[in-house]
Amino acid sequence: MKQNSSERGKPDILLFLSDQHNGLLGGFAGHAEVRTPNLDRLAREGAVCATAYTPSPLCVPARSALLTGQLPSHNGVFDNSHAIRSEQSTFLHALGAAGYETVLCGRMHFVGADQRHGFSRRIHGDITGRFKGGIPDGEPMAATTGMRSNLDVFGGGNSFVLEYDRSVVEAACAYLREPHDRPQCLVVGTYGPHSTYLAPPEYFDLYRGRIEPPPSWDPERSDPNPYYDAMRQRVRRPGLTGSPVPVNTGTMLAVRAAYYGMITEQDRLVGRVREAWAQALEASGREGLFLYTSDHGDTCGEHGIFGKHQFYEGSARVPLIWEGAGLPAGTRLEGCASLLDLGPTLCAAAGAACPPAQDGIDLLPALRKAGPLPARPVLSELVGRYADRPLPMRMLRRGPWKLTVFHAANLPDLLFHVDDDPHELNDRATSEPGVLDVLRGELYAGWDPDRVARVYAEKREHLKLLQAWEAAVAPVDPPEEKWPVPPELRLPPGA
Repeated sequence: MKQNSSERGKPDILLFLSDQHNGLLGGFAGHAEVRTPNLDRLAREGAVCATAYTPSPLCVPARSALLTGQLPSHNGVFDNSHAIRSEQSTFLHALGAAGYETVLCGRMHFVGADQRHGFSRRIHGDITGRFKGGIPDGEPMAATTGMRSNLDVFGGGNSFVLEYDRSVVEAACAYLREPHDRPQCLVVGTYGPHSTYLAPPEYFDLYRGRIEPPPSWDPERSDPNPYYDAMRQRVRRPGLTGSPVPVNTGTMLAVRAAYYGMITEQDRLVGRVREAWAQALEASGREGLFLYTSDHGDTCGEHGIFGKHQFYEGSARVPLIWEGAGLPAGTRLEGCASLLDLGPTLCAAAGAACPPAQDGIDLLPALRKAGPLPARPVLSELVGRYADRPLPMRMLRRGPWKLTVFHAANLPDLLFHVDDDPHELNDRATSEPGVLDVLRGELYAGWDPDRVARVYAEKREHLKLLQAWEAAVAPVDPPEEKWPVPPELRLPPGA
């Protein structure tokens, strides 16, 4: 199907957005153990942003920042109970205004009644519901997706995470087989490799007993930062009963083998979608731009932490691979990128007006000339809880240096030279006071952590009332918004 004159120069866009894929784990990232043949091929035929960061190492804030192009402190989405304001535009609104059909297939983790935010239609529901952003209570497997219980179940087997992703990919491939008159922006959202840490058995066996502990793994060592040390996890095994015990090396390696297997499963699904994508472009005669990334990473045992919600590289780094639309193949772009850059770049590729007040930049010039990326500070933000108070945190990466600031009197800054110390074992905040001062000045520019803490505390009070309303009203998600978890997958294996 040929494009009319108004559609020329508007490539079809496919964004494959996984959940919790550590950007350092994959052949495309130079990792020798994790097998990702389809992503490796995508990288060979496209362009890899070698160092890409999430705007927030937590699902909803990361995704909201990606869509709006704004940091959490600017769009007001600080944790998984918050929502993008309906009057806030996203890059999807911009693409829709430029003539695109904007289609969501699967996960985006929208919270609240507004489940579109610029998507013109949805063809597969989310795995989480509209309210509180969670899987319904009473499903024991649901607890194993959270950081408090994510080590209760791990290994080889099946789970609602794996089945959900297969269902999403089937729906995406079916949609790509259909003819479409308008330029397409299709977002395919999967839930893996987010815990539950269950991989297909053949992929778990691929790694079990064959991988080494990460260099930062030391079960006897306490983290020098009290906030991070409190995140070091314990595990209940076997089953879901008994007192939690410290995680030993064998458990860590088994969990990590399952996580590696889940990444390999995501790679397989990317390959399926990309094959259907290539066939769709051949049938339509359109140009296409394919993009793979994830909302944040997972340390999965690095520094003794499993999951996200911190700024160590395993949690903050994401994969970012572009292919198509005339971009040079086989390029690796040095410098730092951010998920905040996706909106400005996709709008530029589509010839669309970008939403206002963007914190990201257009990477298209660098992509077209094969780099390097512009030199600039890249930021990431989070609000945690410490001493029963909101704890605003911010990370800045500039060149080889990475600074993390915890806005609390007794929590020290962390400064790492990531090029020389990629596993972040040597904090240099004390030994490099000049570097620390310069980066602190950049990090605090335009950031008011006291205001962030006040807004966050007010949102928590709103959440209490919203949760009480939900308990009283018991709202039901429409079938098109929520994927029904199969009954046989609501319990852990053997329960």
